[in-house]
Amino acid sequence: MLEVNEMKPTCKSILILGSVSAVARAIAHPFAQEGYSLLLADIETEENERIAQDIRIRYRVWCDTLFFDASDIDSHPAFLDKVIEKLNGFPEGLVICFGYMPVQEQAQKDFKLIKKTIDINYTGAVSILERVISKFEERNHGFAVVISSVAGDRGRKSNYIYGSTKGALTRYVEGLQHRLSSTKVQVLLVKPGFMDTAMTYGLNLPPRLLASPEEAGNIIYKAWKKKKQVIYVKWFWRYIMLIIQHLPRFVFLRTQL
Repeated sequence: MLEVNEMKPTCKSILILGSVSAVARAIAHPFAQEGYSLLLADIETEENERIAQDIRIRYRVWCDTLFFDASDIDSHPAFLDKVIEKLNGFPEGLVICFGYMPVQEQAQKDFKLIKKTIDINYTGAVSILERVISKFEERNHGFAVVISSVAGDRGRKSNYIYGSTKGALTRYVEGLQHRLSSTKVQVLLVKPGFMDTAMTYGLNLPPRLLASPEEAGNIIYKAWKKKKQVIYVKWFWRYIMLIIQHLPRFVFLRTQL
């Protein structure tokens, strides 16, 4: 039997971006359990390698790492060349889990934080998706899982800077799905509500509205298996946001959302 460090990537491979995030880790495990080769890419290289080592030992699959900076758009073509080199070809799937949420009040006073939010959450995601999806489209095969947010469903004063980038990403992915509707390329749009992750640490949130990373990962993986196009995590967020979206403006403007 081959040692784990002697294994080679298979054609059944996935590129996970933002792989250090709790949700990305939770998504990685069921794919690894199913035998996929995983390439984990993140800006936090040391923690990323620890995650990869755990996956290699736990599931005895090929798993390697790369440095990836979503905000460094100019580096993306060279990054994808490294992906091809690592995998000996293009991956079967792409999972986008990276994101940045500034403190709203701080971002209103510092445009650098606004630009960082846009560069990571929207421009960085579109830069990678356009390049990868084009390859999938050429071969008429592949899939992408893209994490957006319920924050993009309606602009609210509590997080409209972050929400605007997720709203833009949601509209972009909807367009991708329309573009790819006659192909065999699958794109799953994920709209999480509150999740128990570092991004929401310290916020006073109702426990019933929180999803654990493990719960979210399991929901996302099952949705991918069923070839769904849009899901909310948890399911009730679809109805919460439907109500918020349809509040009359004169009512909405009086809320503290």
